[in-house]
Amino acid sequence: MAQHDPLDTAGPGKSDVKAARTLRWVMLAVAGCLVAAGVFVAVRSPVREAPPKRQTVSDSQRVQDKARELMRNGLHKAAIDLLTTYVRATPNDVDAQLLLGQALSDAGLYTQAELVVDDIFRSLQAPLKARLWWLKGELARRRGEPAEMYMTFFASATDQPDATPEVWSRYGQLLERDRPLEARDWCQRAFDAGLRDAGTLRVLGRIALDNDELDRALELLESAVEKETHNPEIWLLLTQTLRQMGRDDQALAVAQTAVQSRPDG
Repeated sequence: MAQHDPLDTAGPGKSDVKAARTLRWVMLAVAGCLVAAGVFVAVRSPVREAPPKRQTVSDSQRVQDKARELMRNGLHKAAIDLLTTYVRATPNDVDAQLLLGQALSDAGLYTQAELVVDDIFRSLQAPLKARLWWLKGELARRRGEPAEMYMTFFASATDQPDATPEVWSRYGQLLERDRPLEARDWCQRAFDAGLRDAGTLRVLGRIALDNDELDRALELLESAVEKETHNPEIWLLLTQTLRQMGRDDQALAVAQTAVQSRPDG
């Protein structure tokens, strides 16, 4: 009977099968790691973002910016010529027309300004802009119309969706003499919205003074006089506030400062 040679490798032994299985698992593991690494690199690779689009300035904005610059420098005729030329070529640009009306008004050409404003009123189908209503009211006031008329235009300006705190405050300042409670409400609304100009502070300060709210009046009027140092009305209100608080020395110092800053006040 033939004996089996233990060194015979003709057939697969248990150790060979185990080794083959181990090798297969190792290869699968390596392949999995390579796939995972590829995914990780793909995820972590920086994504090139498209360069931001340049914001182009429209012809309208360019013309209006230039016109405003001219107006700030007192060159109203040049601004009017620029806007007139542009509006003739682009008659549907309401913002440019409105700025033309403002430039004409600022130059004292009220009749021409009203023609521009009335033309806008006739042509607009959408809700009218707050600035348009306000300019209409200003022109009516300069023309000497009764307050009942031009105040309705100003009130309409405050009702528009694009009305700003500046519009609310200016309306309150117009109401200050005859309707102080409404004036305070409008100026307070502008103040709460962040407006801190001298006119808003002065109105709120004067009404606080009238109501014996002396600490609040002092705070508001001191801020107002810092904003507008050459307004004698603010200095006077501040002096009155200090006197009512019994601080006569400070009141005198404020009055002297006012005279020095505005000798003709």
